[in-house]
Amino acid sequence: MYVSLILKELWLFFNRHTLIILQEGLPDFDPREQLENALSKVCREIANKWLEQDGANCTAEEYNALSSKQKMYMLDRTILILHNGVLSLLTAFTAVIQTSGKLPMKHDVLEKMDALYRITDSNNVEILCRYLVICLKSKYEKAKEPTAKFLSIHGRGLYVKPLLTVRLHLPVLS
Repeated sequence: MYVSLILKELWLFFNRHTLIILQEGLPDFDPREQLENALSKVCREIANKWLEQDGANCTAEEYNALSSKQKMYMLDRTILILHNGVLSLLTAFTAVIQTSGKLPMKHDVLEKMDALYRITDSNNVEILCRYLVICLKSKYEKAKEPTAKFLSIHGRGLYVKPLLTVRLHLPVLS
């Protein structure tokens, strides 16, 4: 009995995979069913709290529990939501520069975010750069000093260019 079940399963497996190889086109496959998204879901929830509720229920513990990549994703997600029409994370910085006419985040919300998460005290260049881009685009005056410090220490174009471009287009902060 047990051998017959194994043989039946092998036969079904072989037929399924043979059909996929012999048929035209790609098989029906939805990666969202196969992939785990719990890590990105937490980041999206935190970003939405800051954008929709001004960080009302955010805690330092939930932020500190995130990995560095999750923190970057959360800030990238914030940038993407603030600037509609951006389709990829790679163009997020240039979209921040090209979008004009509105203050994306309130200054008290940015101050609360920095006080809670201590982002300006972070040694992680990628997290700090993303936060400073959001602050500069929001014309947040208290971001001038951390930005000047950041630009004087770091010289890599990937981090310096977005900040200098935003400062160039916002003469009020220069």
